[in-house]
Amino acid sequence: MSPPSPESGAVFLSGVRTGFGAFGGALKDQSATDLAAVAARGALGQSGVGPEDVEHVVFGNVLQTSADAPYL
Repeated sequence: MSPPSPESGAVFLSGVRTGFGAFGGALKDQSATDLAAVAARGALGQSGVGPEDVEHVVFGNVLQTSADAPYL
């Protein structure tokens, strides 16, 4: 784990990305929110930090594909 930044107290623990593929391909039935949950679990798993220790999360999402995607 990185030490907190003196200015913000922010810490980068881990980063992962979701899979991608062809339009209408194998991931077509997965919502952006479902894929985000997979990525979040993966990032937490790599970081070794428990979900209860996370206060805030910054998540990137491009080209919303489902009605709930803007709320990521």
